[in-house]
Amino acid sequence: MKDKIIIAINEMGENPTIKNMYVVAEIAKKGKLSNEYIAYLATKLAKSGIILFEEDNYEFVDIASTGGPTSLTTLLCPLLLNAEGMKIPKLGVPGRPAGGIDVLSQIPNYNINPNVEIIKTIIKHSGYVHFLTNKNFVPLDEVFFKFRQENGYQSIPALVIASILSKKLSVNLKITGLDVRVSKHGNFGPTWKEAKINAIRFCEVAYILGIKTKCFLTNGEIPFQPYIGRSESLMAIYDLLNTKICDRLRSHLYLCSRIAGSLIDKDITSNVISNIAIAFEKNILAQGSKISLFNEFVKKKKILHKYIITSRSEGILLIDIKIIRDILVKLQNSAKVNTNSFPDPAGLILHKFTGDYIKYGELLASVRIERESFSDYEDEFYKAFSLKENSPFENFYEEINNA
Repeated sequence: MKDKIIIAINEMGENPTIKNMYVVAEIAKKGKLSNEYIAYLATKLAKSGIILFEEDNYEFVDIASTGGPTSLTTLLCPLLLNAEGMKIPKLGVPGRPAGGIDVLSQIPNYNINPNVEIIKTIIKHSGYVHFLTNKNFVPLDEVFFKFRQENGYQSIPALVIASILSKKLSVNLKITGLDVRVSKHGNFGPTWKEAKINAIRFCEVAYILGIKTKCFLTNGEIPFQPYIGRSESLMAIYDLLNTKICDRLRSHLYLCSRIAGSLIDKDITSNVISNIAIAFEKNILAQGSKISLFNEFVKKKKILHKYIITSRSEGILLIDIKIIRDILVKLQNSAKVNTNSFPDPAGLILHKFTGDYIKYGELLASVRIERESFSDYEDEFYKAFSLKENSPFENFYEEINNA
C-alpha cells in the first residue's frame, strides 16, 4: 500500500491531470494518508517550484490559517511579527471570501506577484512580503488547490496540512503558527474535538519536516470583529490605523497580538496599533503602493455601505457566519472575470454580535453590494441573523505546539 500511495503522489507531481489529482484526493478522503505520507506530499508540492532562501540564514516566521471569515490573523499577525524585527515571507492562496492575499490585492498598485529578486530585496530591507502562488512558487499546490475547491476536496484535513506546509517549505521557513478556526465550515473539522485532533496532527507532520509549530484553536462560529469581506478587511486596518476602534475590533487585535507573541515567546501587547501602522506602511510601500492610495480606496468603499439589516424581533442574537460567507462567495464568483482574479462586489459590517440581546428594529449590519440588487439577496442575508433564548457556544481559544 505504501508504494501505491507514493506512486500516486509522484504521478500527480509529474503530471497533474484531473485523473491523477482525483486519485490522491480520494486516498486522502478515505483517511489513508499517514503523517509520513502527508509530509511527503507537502515536500512534493513545495519542490514543484522554486525553493527560496536556501542559501540564507534567516529565521523566518509566519502565521497561516485554516480559513474562515471575520478573523484577521493572517493580515495583522505578520505586521505584529514584523514590528518585532521578524522576517515573514508569506506565500498565500486565494481565500473564501477574504483571504489575506486577495484582501491586499484590492489596494491600488499593490504587487501580489513580485519576482524572486523583488521578494529577496523586500525581505532584506523591510522583512515582510506577501505574495501569491504561481508557476514559480508551489505551482503544483496552486493547481491541486483549485482542483480541490472545484471538486469538494477543500476541507480534507490531510490535504489542508500538506498544502499549508508546502508553502512554508517553499520559503525555507522553520517556525510557523496556525490559526485553526473551528466551525462547521472549517477545514479542520466542525467540532472543537475534531479540530484539536487535526491541529495535533499538523504539529506532528510539521515536526517530521523540521518546522517548529504552534496551533491556536479559535471559535470560527462567532464573529471575531465587525468587518466581513475583502474591502471590509481593509476598512478594519484603516480604522485601526486611525484609532477608530470598536470594542470587538480591539478584542480581536488583542487576540492577534497574543497569537503572534506566543509564537515567538514574547509579550507584544504594548504599542500594538503604532507598531501595526509602521509595519503596514512599510509593507505596502515595498510592494508598490502608497498609504494615500490605501486611504482613498477605503473611503470610497465605506460610502457604498448603504443597505441595512435590522432586527425583526427580540432576543439573543445568533449569527450564522456560513450563510454570510456563502452569499459573499456566490457574489464574488458571479463577478469573476479573466482580468480580475479577486473581484470585490460585496461586503458586510456587523453592528451587533452573537450573544447580544437585541430589541425589535435595532441595526444588525450594513451591506455593500455594487453589481447586483440588494433586494435580490436581502432575504438570504436575513437568514444569517436569528434570535434565540441563549447562546450555544462554550469553547473560544486553545494552544497546541510541537516544541
